[in-house]
Amino acid sequence: NNNIILEYKKQDILSLNIPHDINGTERSTQKIQLIVKSKYGLDRIVWDDSSLRSQGGQIQHSGSQSAQDYQAILPAYVQGGSNVYKVTARAYDRNGNSSNNVQLTITVLSNGQVVD
Repeated sequence: NNNIILEYKKQDILSLNIPHDINGTERSTQKIQLIVKSKYGLDRIVWDDSSLRSQGGQIQHSGSQSAQDYQAILPAYVQGGSNVYKVTARAYDRNGNSSNNVQLTITVLSNGQVVD
């Protein structure tokens, strides 16, 4: 029971949410909408984008002054491949607290494909 209470209190200190998955055409840049709630201020977000990087894409900071502005650089479309990449993120606050991992699914579309 104490573990449940401690985990609940930890969620009040720092939470990270990614409200939408991303669909985009190959080699495009897509903004990632992050929602961060932090009692002590956001220090950084750490990404595991290894599946995306293995195909030439990446997650990177957008260069703005906000620590939560990120974008996905999508790789080339792979004909006959899955073209779906799972990346995870974890937020850290200025006191060293961390959020739970959140997952983002990125789907790469060929240049001629349309998203409904």
